[in-house]
Amino acid sequence: MPRVFCAVDVWHHYAKLTSQAMKVWGANLGTDLRARKGALLGQLQELDDLADGPGLSPDDSIRRNSLDSSLMDIFKSEELFWQRRGGQNWLLKGDANTAYFQGIANGRRRKCAIPFLWDGDALLESLEEISSHINSFYKEMFSAESFGGISLCEDFWPLAKQVSDTENAELTIPFSPEEVGHAIASMKACSAPGPDGLPVIFFQRFWETVHPAIMPMFQEFYIGTLDIGMLNFGVITLIPKVVGASDIRQFRPITVINVVARIFAKVCATRLSPVAERIAHPLQSAFLKGRRIHDGILALHEIVHEVASKALKGVFLKLDFQKAYDRLDWSFLRLVMERRGFDDKWCS
Repeated sequence: MPRVFCAVDVWHHYAKLTSQAMKVWGANLGTDLRARKGALLGQLQELDDLADGPGLSPDDSIRRNSLDSSLMDIFKSEELFWQRRGGQNWLLKGDANTAYFQGIANGRRRKCAIPFLWDGDALLESLEEISSHINSFYKEMFSAESFGGISLCEDFWPLAKQVSDTENAELTIPFSPEEVGHAIASMKACSAPGPDGLPVIFFQRFWETVHPAIMPMFQEFYIGTLDIGMLNFGVITLIPKVVGASDIRQFRPITVINVVARIFAKVCATRLSPVAERIAHPLQSAFLKGRRIHDGILALHEIVHEVASKALKGVFLKLDFQKAYDRLDWSFLRLVMERRGFDDKWCS
């Protein structure tokens, strides 16, 4: 039987070809730049030797300025490469394409390496043991637990705190190329790409070219036939929280997923933002535009200071919400959204 291609298949084929082309182009570009830089330096050296002798003619002076301008363009391209590779260290520890800064940028890989881990009293040093320990740790952490029959009553939130029919209608309208393009334009251009290697800036620069391959996926997403799991995968990297981390709990997992999957999340989040501003609790200090998670810390300091300065008595309860959002149960989340009055199409 002939195979039926869906939008995801088309995108995977498109992304694979584009990624391979970009890698080949990048490799060839690096070789060409090095060759051009060597040739320009050689020509400039010849002109400098000529200037030390009989001197430069007006035409030679113009030629030298042109060669010097071309060389500066190559230096700027190299600095941009190292700036993106170095991230924040570019601002903190380097402002030129020096051997020192390159050492700082390349040292991140060595710093983030995991040569060994402790599992209780057992020292794990082989790659197989370390990988198995990390896999089992996160598999257990992210496994779902039953709620024990607890549920939310249908009138848990009053009607005024629920999503209205007008808001639901705006949340569930079909996606347009203009809406998706605006969401992509508002994304951070230099954020890290996922396994397919296509960064945000690629979609921003070539949206007019790639949108015929992306919009069919949004159409399938809208009607509920898109296999989002084929797009929503990524590379998990463990970043040490402390120097010399040797316990799995001392690492922070960072997942870099494909940008095309993040586009779906960005479009939905942009739609949801006006509704979230209205229905979210006023003391919810994170994950909403204009609110800061540090507001809670400031409020805590003010309360502690008030209690201490006035010699009041009180009890402070600190709850550990470690991985609370990563471990959120999907069935409970859907129940909360239904009780909030979200349309079933939006919940799906």
